[in-house]
Amino acid sequence: MTLDAEARVVALMRTLYEAEVSYGIPSSETQSRGWPMPSLWNEGSYAELERCLAILREGPQRPLWWHACYRYRFGVEKVVVVRVRRLRKGPKLDLPPRSELIAGGAAVGSKAVYARIYQWSADVDQDMADQGVKVLTEMMFGGREELIQLPKSVLYRRLGLELPDDDPSTNGNRSATVPSESALTSPLIGVA
Repeated sequence: MTLDAEARVVALMRTLYEAEVSYGIPSSETQSRGWPMPSLWNEGSYAELERCLAILREGPQRPLWWHACYRYRFGVEKVVVVRVRRLRKGPKLDLPPRSELIAGGAAVGSKAVYARIYQWSADVDQDMADQGVKVLTEMMFGGREELIQLPKSVLYRRLGLELPDDDPSTNGNRSATVPSESALTSPLIGVA
């Protein structure tokens, strides 16, 4: 189970802010060199992503930067009440336009639940955002897609897997593991 290069770039864009601010426990090696970047930052290809985003923003393809960033970086996370339709193949959440599910939650009634969503601007053109991601993927590491890396915790989260209990990348913080989207939307009895 892996993610293709464009999916990895999207995951990097969605977690860029998290990587910039989530400090792990620094090692004695990094402490001696001054204030380190967060451990999450060093595990992924965030520096290369930022370099390519700056080139895209300052060049003739700036509209692609705008649509990609406003789709995958600058959206808003919020909790909303959404209607649940129970279908034969399982429950379906009726999400607002231009949004995607981050996590389902407690039932509000028999036909509604709280859901954490990520919502982006109505001005975003999805085709241009996708083209921007494609251009970024081609720019990063000179098109060598195999070098685009996600931190282990982000990769596991995107694949819906649990991090092993002894995984040092969590620094003892099990909250870094988030259930998969399918687990969050399963039968929706009480807390999903």
